[in-house]
This record gives sequence, structure tokens and C-alpha cells, in this order.
Amino acid sequence: MGLPPLKVAVLHYQPNNEPVDPVVTHISESLKALGHDAVSIGVHDRVFDILTAIEQAKSDLVFNVCETFADDYRMEVNVAALMEMAGKVHRVGHGGLAVGAGQNLDQAASPVPRGEDTQLRDF
Repeated sequence: MGLPPLKVAVLHYQPNNEPVDPVVTHISESLKALGHDAVSIGVHDRVFDILTAIEQAKSDLVFNVCETFADDYRMEVNVAALMEMAGKVHRVGHGGLAVGAGQNLDQAASPVPRGEDTQLRDF
């Protein structure tokens, strides 16, 4: 038995005047093919816009593929942490601590530990 249809917000980095990354389009199309309602939330450099857009989308779940913010890949950890701090944002993806650890593994061969927030929980 699968999940009932969900409204899923696909959160991604979207620089001004740039086309949407094909990966974002593929994720959205795949979610729709599975019977879900997918909405794209592109953010660039305004922190306020992230939670406002998530709240306005009224989604059941946020699929976070935002790997950059304000043209700086190191800010990815802050996007994940912001959703953690918001508390009621149900999401798919690592939290801020795991994202930060992953960024520091560029020179190491250690895997990033699976966190509790990487699994779907009741929502």
C-alpha cells in the first residue's frame, strides 16, 4: 500500500534569469507520474522567501534539492537548518548537521551517517 497523493514542494536553487535545472523538472515529473501534486519552489538569495514560499505552497512535504543559496554552495547547510528550525516543515533530505558534515567530506572517504530526518515519518 502506497502513500495517499501528497502535495510535494520541490525546493531548489534558482538563480535569476536562468532556466530551471533539468533535475528539478525530472523530480517534479516523477512525483506527478506517481500521482502526487508537485510544485516547484525556486529560491535565490532571500532567506525570507524560503519559508514564505513553503508556507504559501501549503504542501504536505518538501523535497529539498537546494544545493546552493545566494551563489554560494556552502549555504546549502543553512537552507536545511532553516527548515529544521521552522519545526513543522516535513521534508525529505538531510538536516543541517548531516549536510555540513557531507560538505566537509570532500577530502575524506567516510560516508555521511543516515539521520532520522532522511526517512519519511508520519505527517
